[in-house]
Amino acid sequence: VEDAWTNIGGPVPGTSVPYVFEETASNFYQVLETEPALLENAVLNPGFETSAVSTNPADNWNTLVALNGGTATVLESYTGGYTPHSGAKMLVLNSVTAAEGPVPAPDVVVRSDNFAVTGNTSYDLSFWAAHVVKTGGANPQFSLFFFNEFNGVIGGPTFVSFASLGDAWTKVQHTFTAPAGAVAMNVGWTHALGAAPGWQWVTLLDDVELLTP
Repeated sequence: VEDAWTNIGGPVPGTSVPYVFEETASNFYQVLETEPALLENAVLNPGFETSAVSTNPADNWNTLVALNGGTATVLESYTGGYTPHSGAKMLVLNSVTAAEGPVPAPDVVVRSDNFAVTGNTSYDLSFWAAHVVKTGGANPQFSLFFFNEFNGVIGGPTFVSFASLGDAWTKVQHTFTAPAGAVAMNVGWTHALGAAPGWQWVTLLDDVELLTP
């Protein structure tokens, strides 16, 4: 047979089927098998496994606020037999007020380092969480901040409550579209505990994930 194999094109990335054709037909064709693009987690140190040598709880995670009884630490276990969702460590947010008042409201905010995103693109964010102490009133929230090429905040921020969770590990999922012009973002949490005496909320966090191709 004199006809050689004809390759009508290499892999074309994407989820749709493109129109690939050649003007002159051949008797034989070579079929190339491809696999979907692998997804990578954009979040650095997503399981808080690498400890920071600083006042921050872990590498790539920053304690922005820790006031009036609000703390953020990375632990291997918590009172009551609570352990990480996976791996050896987890992030623990603890907000507590004094037994007698008047008392100021605790405040604790932890945020990730920035990671790259593309504007006008849909993403799925997820993390595992559990509220293992719920005394008094609080409104734990996660938040998303988006930044343009000049590191200016754009299109937000977005705050979403996850106060309804119990003391068992539960996956929190959120789908969003990065605003036009966004080149980076970060994710964080705050407790928003009230200021009454003897209140306390403890939240465990682990396995943060934002998948990007």
